[in-house]
Order: sequence, then C-alpha cells, then structure tokens
Amino acid sequence: MRPFSFFNTVRLPYYIYVYGFDFTAKSAGIRALHYLCHALNEVGAEAYLIGCTKESEFLRTPLLRGGDVLRHKKANKTPIVVYPEVTRGNPLNVPFVVRWLLNKAGALGGDAFFSDSEMLFAYTQDYVPEGASIPLLTVPSVNGEIFNNLNNQYDTNRQGSCFYAHKYLLSGGNLTEHVTGAVSLCQDVDLSPSEIAAVLRRSEVLYCYEPSAIIKEALLCGCPIIVIPSTFLDENLSYPIAGPGIASTLDPDEINVAKETVGLATESNNQFIHHCKQHVNNFIPKTQLVFNDR
Repeated sequence: MRPFSFFNTVRLPYYIYVYGFDFTAKSAGIRALHYLCHALNEVGAEAYLIGCTKESEFLRTPLLRGGDVLRHKKANKTPIVVYPEVTRGNPLNVPFVVRWLLNKAGALGGDAFFSDSEMLFAYTQDYVPEGASIPLLTVPSVNGEIFNNLNNQYDTNRQGSCFYAHKYLLSGGNLTEHVTGAVSLCQDVDLSPSEIAAVLRRSEVLYCYEPSAIIKEALLCGCPIIVIPSTFLDENLSYPIAGPGIASTLDPDEINVAKETVGLATESNNQFIHHCKQHVNNFIPKTQLVFNDR
C-alpha cells in the first residue's frame, strides 16, 4: 500500500452489493450487509450501498450515486465490491471482489463455488466449507438499543411463551403441542423490532424451531430459549444451538438451567461485539493490501 498522503486518498472505496435488499429488520443477512457498510464508515473507511433504494435512518449507509462513481474514476480508485453468497457471479464486472458467506454457499441460492480471484470471508465458522480456511468477518446483527433487559418491570414475573418457526414452516414442518397458545414471532406477523422486544421482555420462554438471529434477540431480552428438535433443525445446523440461556432439548432440568443462566447472555454479547470490532478492523488492511497490490 502506498504511504499516507494528506492530499490524496490511498484507500479504495467499498461498494456493498445489496441489490433488491432494502433495509429490513426481518432478515439478519440483509441487516448484516447494511451494518457492514455502517461499520466500515464508522472506523474511517469509505463505504456505500449499491442496488437498493431504502437505507436505515440511523446508520451511516450512504447510497452510491453517480457522482461518487465519477469521483472514484477520476481519482483512479477501483472499488472493492462486497457480494453476499446469494449473488451469482460478478454482476458489476469489477476486478476486486470480496465474497461474504452469510450462509452456506448455495444454501439460499447463488453459486456453490467462487472464482479464485475473489477474497472469501465468512460470517461465522458454521459457513466455512469443510476443509477450507477462510477468515471471519462478523458484525453484530442484533440492535442492543432495542433488544435488552434493562429496567424490565416484567423480568421477575414473566408469563406466557412465544415461538419462532419461519423457515421451518415454509419447509413443510408442523408446529408441536409446546406452542399451543404461544405468541408467534414469525416473519408473517407484522411486528416492529420494538414490538418483538416487548413480547420477549415479558415471555417466560421462546420456543425456537430453527437457527435464527431471534435467539440472540430473546437472550438479550432475558427470555430463555427452548430448541424444538426436528430433522429440519438437524439438516440446517453445523453446530448445536447451545450456551447460557438455551435448552437444546426438552429436558426439564436443562430448561431450568437455561432460565437460571439467561442473564449471562448480555456479558457474552459484550465480548462478541469486541470481537466484531476486531474483525472489521482486520478486514480493511487485508483487502486494501491485497487489492492495491494487484
């Protein structure tokens, strides 16, 4: 990388490809793309969203405009484009590509294999292909300003339960007797993030049929998780859903442990955010050095 100059920009800009993916709280993958753009700008990089029309009102996620592209061309700055794994090929036909695996390659569409010229990063170790060595790039997918258990008047007197089974139901699965009378938090229910948090802050448990960001949302709201076993769950897990506040079976003793340990989730999340900051800070020099040298 060229030495720093006060009068010139040596860093390449980032274009985060979110084609058709306006910001929505209902998709962890879409949130991650928008949050990455925000995080890069917050730590001093230059990042834009490309391919959407709606951005968050609270994030630093500018939409890429013609003037930005022209300015980069005049400055001879070839952008680094970040594609999610669901995007096939290289639709922008750019030379510098980062492929971000927000799920297993090919699981939700997109290619199963990628060009050797691309830099690969994975959101979690779960999405790294067996035998591969891919660095992690993780950003928080849960807004702790909304999902938390602070000053919760219901915390010592929680009542009722809720459940999440969106992809499980779409795959043809059937709800079990455990969720009779429980509040649905599936994506077909029109609830805002704040309304979902309100349900989680007063519920005794969340029954969960699939891996989802709502697990962390519930834990941060002080709501324990009971994982409902199924073949769908087995087929979509690389690692068990486990940890403080989580009962990975229906065993009563394990459920009691989940209720007793759910408070540890907030401390764990604080550590997670620290690791995310390290990932983003490591991502910038890795990509800048590799692509600037090409």
